[in-house]
Amino acid sequence: MKKDLNILISEINSLLKEKKFEKLINEINSNFNENDKPPAILNILGAAKIFKNDSTKNDKISGANDFKLAFIKDNSFLEALINYIRISIQLENTSEALSLAKKYQAKFGYQKDVYRGIARINFSIGNVKESVRFMEDVLEKNDGTSLNWTQYLTRLNYEYFYSQKDYLYKCKKFSATLEDFGQYEFSKSDYKKNKKVKLGFLSADFRTHPVSSLILGILELINQDKFETFGFSNTIDSQYDDETKKYKKIFNNWIDISKLN
Repeated sequence: MKKDLNILISEINSLLKEKKFEKLINEINSNFNENDKPPAILNILGAAKIFKNDSTKNDKISGANDFKLAFIKDNSFLEALINYIRISIQLENTSEALSLAKKYQAKFGYQKDVYRGIARINFSIGNVKESVRFMEDVLEKNDGTSLNWTQYLTRLNYEYFYSQKDYLYKCKKFSATLEDFGQYEFSKSDYKKNKKVKLGFLSADFRTHPVSSLILGILELINQDKFETFGFSNTIDSQYDDETKKYKKIFNNWIDISKLN
């Protein structure tokens, strides 16, 4: 190490806060030998390689290796393991990340972020049952977010190991976790004034997609005299295609929400 450790850590934290990732990488590499980088420094180095402006696939692979080495050096270093899981899924190379996550599980038991990571990896490689099993553990312990619930319920549609009755029960459990605004919060609708029932469809896939023909077929069967349709599109502009044009034409109202926060 070429600088005093306390001074170096202060400089690294400052560069990290300012998101000067290229300078941060150079600062670490010029002050630590390749094999002497502490786990915390390796974790920061990996993040810098991934988040710098011109990050390439090779940079991300190198960053993933930094996360992996940080965890190998300290197998209680949870942040490094979670970072390794996330980038491994992005790189579609998850076998080592899954192995290390399972080792963490065997040594330390349940940890919600690790279980969610294992669930994500298993789903990414097509092992839906294992993905569901680990996510179920998270939800049963009330550690799941609304996103985790929707991921879980969606994954149940990929297999047939739950009955419709069980699936409905799971949906009701999810519903019970949502905030109840109370009916007094909503203004009453004047059904006599609103002669048509308003139907809203929300999707990020109003484009060429496996379920597109099914949705378009349903829309074509809707009685326009009784219903007014709204398409809330979260489809980004670059994905618009000929199917999108069909959706825009068939909906009575088209609302682009893709740029909303």
